[in-house]
Amino acid sequence: EFLTPVYHDVDFNVKPLLASAITSNADKSVWTIKVEPRAVWSDGKKLTAGDIKASWEWSAAPAQKIGNIGNLADVKGYADVTGGKATEMPGLVVKDDATLEITLNSGDPYFDNKLAPYALGILPVTQLKADPLYLTKPNPVVNGPFQVTSIDATGRQIVMNPNPKWWGPKPILQQLQ
Repeated sequence: EFLTPVYHDVDFNVKPLLASAITSNADKSVWTIKVEPRAVWSDGKKLTAGDIKASWEWSAAPAQKIGNIGNLADVKGYADVTGGKATEMPGLVVKDDATLEITLNSGDPYFDNKLAPYALGILPVTQLKADPLYLTKPNPVVNGPFQVTSIDATGRQIVMNPNPKWWGPKPILQQLQ
C-alpha cells in the first residue's frame, strides 16, 4: 500500500522505489531525494517531496505512537517532533515538488539504507488528519501496487486489489486476502 523511497534487493543493495535517486554531500550529512517522476497516488495525484516530509513528520509525532521510525533519529529536529516540542523537522526541506533535502545532525554513510523499512512508507497525511480512521476504510489512497478494497469491522478480513494507477510493473496477483 505505502512504499518507501528505496528498498533492498536480495543482495541488500539499495534500489529506488518512490525515489528515482538519493545522493549525499561529501561528508554524508546532507542527503537529497529525487522523487520518482512516475509516482502517483491511487487517485492520480502526483506524489511529491512534500508528501514524504508530511508523512515522516506526522509519523514521528508522539500522538501517532509509531515508535519504529527511529531510522530518522539523526534528522535535524527529529527529537523535538518525537518529544512533542515541534511539529516540523527543520532537517526536512522541500526544495521543489520533486526534491527533498535531508540534513542530519552528523554524517552517516549508510543513511540511504535506513530509508527502506516499511515503517517509513509514505502515508496520505491529509486524509489521516481529516479522519484518523481513514486507513480502516475501503479504498484509501495508496502509492503502492495494491490497495484495500474491502475491510470488515474488526479488521480481521482484508481484501486488497491492484491499484489502478500503479505506475510500476503490473502485479502478477490480482487479489490478496
